[in-house]
Amino acid sequence: MVMENFAKQMIEFQKATFDNSFDAAVTLQDQAEQLFNTSIEQASWMPEEGRRMVDEWVKMYKSGRDGFKTAVDESFDKLAAYWVNFEFSAALWETKEPKVTKPAKPVKPTKPASTVKVDK
Repeated sequence: MVMENFAKQMIEFQKATFDNSFDAAVTLQDQAEQLFNTSIEQASWMPEEGRRMVDEWVKMYKSGRDGFKTAVDESFDKLAAYWVNFEFSAALWETKEPKVTKPAKPVKPTKPASTVKVDK
């Protein structure tokens, strides 16, 4: 039972660590985006096509970032579901009484086979 609790705590710890790290990366990316947008707005030399390209680029990396987060969250959910099933089957295994079988009947010795002489 201790191993099951330990494994469950490790999974929860890993998920919390990922969530916190991901949130920090999102905050950093959002700050960089704001800085970049401010720089582009002040850049009179940047053509409108370049600004649209940057906007598309930002949408793409946000979409990829969200897709990555969704995939990792789904993986953690699958791992948690697997672990619940594992704990359930382990609990069933522990509660089952061992099946008692009857001892095998003793084998009666048989008469030795008749010896056959072979002429050389």
